[in-house]
Amino acid sequence: MPSEPSTRAPNPERSPLEPELGALAAGAIFAAADLVLLRRAALAEVVLALDLSAAAALALAARAALALTRRLARGRPLRASLLGALLALPVILPISILLFRGTGISSKPYAPYGPYLVAPVLLALTALGLRLAGAIARRVRGRPGRLALLPAALLAAALFAWADRSLYPHQYLYLHALLLLLTALALMAAAWLVAAHPRPTTRARWLAPALLGLALPALVVTSLGSSLDRQGDRLALAAESHLAGRIASVLRAALDLDGDHHSVILGERDCDNSDPAVHPFALDVPGNGVDEDCDGADARPAPLAPAASPALDAAGYRRALEGWRKEPRLAAELARTARMNVVLILLDSLRADQLQPTAANRANHPRLIRLLEESRSFRRAFSTGAGTDLGMATIFSGQLDPFAKGNLSLPRAFQRAGVRTHGVFQREVERWVGRQFALDGLDGRKLVVNDPGRRDVGTVATSRMVSDAGIRFLAEHGRERFFLWLHYFDIHEHHQIEARRLPERFHAARGLPFYRSMIKLVDEEVARFLDALAAAGLAERTILVVAADHGEGLAGDARLPGNHGDVLYTPLVHVPLGFWIPGVAAGASELPVSLVDLYPTLCDLSGVAGAASFGLSLTPYLLAPDRPELKRLARPLLLNEARQRALIRWPHKLIAWQDQGLVELYDLERDLHEARNLADERPALAGELARELASHRLITIDRLAGRRR
Repeated sequence: MPSEPSTRAPNPERSPLEPELGALAAGAIFAAADLVLLRRAALAEVVLALDLSAAAALALAARAALALTRRLARGRPLRASLLGALLALPVILPISILLFRGTGISSKPYAPYGPYLVAPVLLALTALGLRLAGAIARRVRGRPGRLALLPAALLAAALFAWADRSLYPHQYLYLHALLLLLTALALMAAAWLVAAHPRPTTRARWLAPALLGLALPALVVTSLGSSLDRQGDRLALAAESHLAGRIASVLRAALDLDGDHHSVILGERDCDNSDPAVHPFALDVPGNGVDEDCDGADARPAPLAPAASPALDAAGYRRALEGWRKEPRLAAELARTARMNVVLILLDSLRADQLQPTAANRANHPRLIRLLEESRSFRRAFSTGAGTDLGMATIFSGQLDPFAKGNLSLPRAFQRAGVRTHGVFQREVERWVGRQFALDGLDGRKLVVNDPGRRDVGTVATSRMVSDAGIRFLAEHGRERFFLWLHYFDIHEHHQIEARRLPERFHAARGLPFYRSMIKLVDEEVARFLDALAAAGLAERTILVVAADHGEGLAGDARLPGNHGDVLYTPLVHVPLGFWIPGVAAGASELPVSLVDLYPTLCDLSGVAGAASFGLSLTPYLLAPDRPELKRLARPLLLNEARQRALIRWPHKLIAWQDQGLVELYDLERDLHEARNLADERPALAGELARELASHRLITIDRLAGRRR
């Protein structure tokens, strides 16, 4: 049957989109931006190769998609836009699923149905966008008409790029992949508006993809073969670049065949990519004929250690502690503290530097400063992670793996000893800590609502409610021996609490000023509770512990998130820790300690039988700080997060990235805020600490819903 003649007007733009030209322009712009951001001449070749190879791959994918769409659409614009949208499904489906797996949104009642709703919407928007682009291509005739649309394309590219750099820069990596793709597409459109030819010849139409097909392997080989021996250059590429670092991460992961987070490109030298026990930071077993650490030779047996080590490791300290407990002075002190109550005051998200006794801090939150100064405090206290979930779980379990079956929680240990246990905390804390980590052993609990309008969005300050509930508990149960946990959460919610709900003296600009305003609010409420404790006559028989579960980023550094989580730099993990014990003189210790030490210390002070803990009891430093042998304790502190793991062996801290073979080394004694990475200056020490870190088995932190382990 003869086909009907077409009534459609001929399309003057024989090739309505030149993907090769647009993609290469986008790649060149990304490369220029990366070189400006990095300011490292040594990375120029790698950046150009990575960005242009990504652009070439995008161009070839776009050319193939266009060719397939045209063949199947047969000149029908509506069918072409629908087919183009279907070709975008490999991007739309993962985004739709991952969008509802974040820690906040996954708790919403509609989260299970979200992907089924969002995927069709994104599919429809994609089809509509393609239809609109096709209509513009057919109707805009001539160069002046195209150039009139150029500002809109450039503005769209700028907005997508800004969103990629500004919105949750350290989180939701799938969202950033989408924003990068949209930026590239907008730049491709801008390039076509400038340079598309109205009637390209057949030869011109196929010359660009042919050249790209030949150039792409060369670009990839250049990027793979580039030597980046310096950790600083590799870290800069990963952390500071706009596109090149992400492409490098994808290539590294694709070529990490054994899954040990060490690859064979861009300076990484995994000498056996089929064995996860072999990589540059592996522990090399002497004399087994295998070069586990890829240094070119099997390790030799170490010389015999001296008969007496000048330092105590964790096992030696535990043995010594058994002897110290039996000494008359320490035994008498422990017998006295075993009759006392315990009040655990948790100041969620409070950074250690905010309790330094500066004039500004004293003016803003005097009572917290005074409480720490009147306590036995630890100036070098670190959380085990950068989130409330892991920090709180560590405190209450005494373990690095809070998911392990059979963990005996701190409240349960006190409850078994006949102590009344009570907790006052927020509904959001209960949801993400209590339920996830099976917090139990509380005879009573008071949940205060910090998120009345929308789940997990804390718009209401709760410090006054926490203190009120704590004071009521004292009135009702003050005659019993008790363990009371008070969780002050308003500092954590500094980015969500609505200022209009607060008295005017707490109003401040968002960011650090409002963060400090929330510290002031918490300070006043902690002071009110402490005054009630003293007025009830309970202060002289109560141990007060003040601590934070983690710090806060406040986006003060490009490496830091606006809040917390994922990474392990000092502002996120350096926390205040103090013990106020009646009859014990105040003082500050320089001993590096971990929040995992809280569990055995409180059990020790209270005469409570807790479970075996990964941490160490700090009672000798609290009750007998003049003992010279205490200076001999030297043990590593372990930290763990979603993207990084770390080990502190004072004064050095090694940070190892989870998703690539990168390490950072800092001297915390001289550089507490980690401004100078020593990994390239002291590679032997970095390797030694990396191997020590690799010898510890740490859990994988995954905060996506359903995979919180």
